[in-house]
Amino acid sequence: MIEAKVRSVAPGHVLFTQRSGIEKDVEISKLSDRSRKRLLEVLGFTGADVAALPAPATAPAGEQKPMPTAPTAPAAPTSGAAIDVTDTASMEASFGKDATIVGQVKKIVTLGAAGHKLVEFDGSSFQIFVSNSSLQASNEWALDDMVGKRVQASGKVDKYRDNLQLRISRPDQISIVQ
Repeated sequence: MIEAKVRSVAPGHVLFTQRSGIEKDVEISKLSDRSRKRLLEVLGFTGADVAALPAPATAPAGEQKPMPTAPTAPAAPTSGAAIDVTDTASMEASFGKDATIVGQVKKIVTLGAAGHKLVEFDGSSFQIFVSNSSLQASNEWALDDMVGKRVQASGKVDKYRDNLQLRISRPDQISIVQ
């Protein structure tokens, strides 16, 4: 048992900050039913959302069943909630709007001689596009360091050849998150 404040929530995980300042990453599935309900309340879910949580799993004697996970909120950036790139409905609803997205980077692709970069994500066709001119304008880009890591990016959601994407032009629009 720990007493801590919720720092951020990502699908399946919650990052707590203890009074001592130590941060602790915990799988939501490992939280007690009571703690998961409290987490949802802290995140601003309604009483109906909390009431809709599944009951703890029961198993025959001697057999352990994993506890079902509570609905999770995407990682929370400093300004509003992020949308997980695997949440297709929310991504589609964000088309044409400014949004913050979060997802696990699968690979970074360089587009031929043009030198543009595409950030591709695990479990999603969503991409982030960065033009070569934007890449050349700053030496602070660290896209290649993001492969295999969970990132958060902000910008306007648009489409290219029927695929949703985010076009970013500054390195401060994308960062690695826990």
